[in-house]
Amino acid sequence: GKRAEAYQAYQELISDFAEAFEGMRRLAPDALTLAQDLIAATYYSDALEVLRDPALRDDPRYKAVRAQALFSLGRYDEAQEAYQNWLATSPEDTTARMGLARSLGRLGRLEEALEIYRDLDTAESRLAQAEILESRGEIEEALALYRDLPYPVAWWRAASILEREGRAQEALPFYARLGSAPIGLSDDAAYRLYVLARRLDDREMQSQAVSLLQDATSSFFPLLLGDGSFLAPVASAPARAGDAILAKVRALEILGLDELARRELRMAARFNYSAGIDLSMAQALAQRGRVQDAQQIAEQSLRELDPAPLAFWRLAYPKAYRREVEEAAQEFGLDPLLVWAVMRQESRYNPEAVSRSYAQGLMQLIPSTRDMIARQLGMRLRPFDVFNPRINVRLGAYYLRFVLDQFEGDVDYAVAAYNGGPGNVARWLEDPLVVTKEDFYRWMDLSETREFVQKVMFNYRVYQWLEVMQAS
Repeated sequence: GKRAEAYQAYQELISDFAEAFEGMRRLAPDALTLAQDLIAATYYSDALEVLRDPALRDDPRYKAVRAQALFSLGRYDEAQEAYQNWLATSPEDTTARMGLARSLGRLGRLEEALEIYRDLDTAESRLAQAEILESRGEIEEALALYRDLPYPVAWWRAASILEREGRAQEALPFYARLGSAPIGLSDDAAYRLYVLARRLDDREMQSQAVSLLQDATSSFFPLLLGDGSFLAPVASAPARAGDAILAKVRALEILGLDELARRELRMAARFNYSAGIDLSMAQALAQRGRVQDAQQIAEQSLRELDPAPLAFWRLAYPKAYRREVEEAAQEFGLDPLLVWAVMRQESRYNPEAVSRSYAQGLMQLIPSTRDMIARQLGMRLRPFDVFNPRINVRLGAYYLRFVLDQFEGDVDYAVAAYNGGPGNVARWLEDPLVVTKEDFYRWMDLSETREFVQKVMFNYRVYQWLEVMQAS
C-alpha cells in the first residue's frame, strides 16, 4: 500500500539496476512524471517512448519533457523544433529559451545562440556565452564572463585558459577559490595551486594551498606534499562487546537462518552506536565471507572515529578474494596490493557488480576489453564467467599488467589507462603543458578518470601502510 515509497525506492535503484525501470513504470503516479524521472536517470530513449502516448499531449508538461529528452539524445534538429513549439505557447519561458539556444549551438548556429544568451542575461546564459566565445578563440571576452560567474566550472575553465596562455600567476586566485569551495574538484584545485605557487615562488599562495590540502584528509593529494606515503594515527582496540548478539546469530545459523543471522549482525552495527559492537559485528561478517557488509561498517567507523583502531582500517581495506588475487598477481608479476586497490574502487569487492557502461565483476571489465583479454589468454568464456571471482580477477590482472607494460611500469599512468584507456593517457602525456607527473594529474580531461586515479592511488597507499603496520 506504500506506492509512493516503493516508487521512490525504484528511482534510487535505477541508476545501478536497469530492472528497476519496470517497477517505476508500474508505480509511477502518471506518465509524464515517469518520463521526467527517467530523464533525470539518463534513460532518455525510455522517456521518449513513454511520451508516444497521444493522450499526453494536452498536459502542460509534455512539450518541456519531450524537448529535454530529444536534446539529451543528441537529436538537436528535433529538439530545436520542440523548444520552438514550447515557446509558441510560453514565449517568455527562460528554460525553453535556454534549451533552444543550446540546440542552436549544437547545430553550429552560434550567432543565433549567442543572441538568445545575451538577451536572457542570466548567470547560466553568461556561462553558455563564455563557452561559445572560448571555442571561437575569443579568449579575453570569455575570461571576462568566467571571472564573475558564481559557478566553479567557470573558475576551472578560466584557470585552464590562463595556464594555456602562459599566465599561470593569474590562474592562482581561481585555483584558490576552487580549493576553498565545497566541491569535488577542491582537492585537485588546491594541489594545482600548490604546484604553481611553488614554481612561481609565491610563498603566500603556497602556504594557502598547504592549508587547504591539510583539510582534505581523505584525498590522495596531501600525501604528495611529503614522500607520498600514507600514515594515520591509530587508537587502541575497543573493549570486546556484543557477545549476546553473536550468541543469537549462532543460534540462527544452527537453525539454517543464515540470511537472518547476517541481517542481525548488520542491524546491530547500525543501531547500537558502539565502537566495540561495530567491530565485533564487522569481524563476524568478515569471518562469514560477507566482506562487503564488513567493509561498509568499517568505513563508516573510520568516518566517525579519529583516531580509529587499526582493526577498522583492515576491515575497510580487506584482502578480499585473497587466493584469487595472489595467484593472478603472481602469474602476471603484479603487486597484489595494487590489484586490491583497483578492486576497491571498481566494485567495492562485489563480484556481481555491473556499471551503467556494463563493466562487470570485481575488476569491472567492459565486454570489449574482457573479450580481448580472453582471446589473448586463449580462454573461452561462458556468459556468466565474468562474475566468477577467479576468472574476473585473472582477466583484470592481465589488463593491469598490459597497461603497466605500455607505460614502462608507471603505476599512475597505468591506473589512468585502466579506466580511461591507453590512447587517452598517451594523448594527455603529449600535451605541451604536461611536463611532470604533477601536470598529468591536472590535465587529464576525463573527470571520471582523474577521480579514479586519485582514489586508486589513495587505496594503494593505505594498503601499503597496512602492510608496514603488520610487519612491525
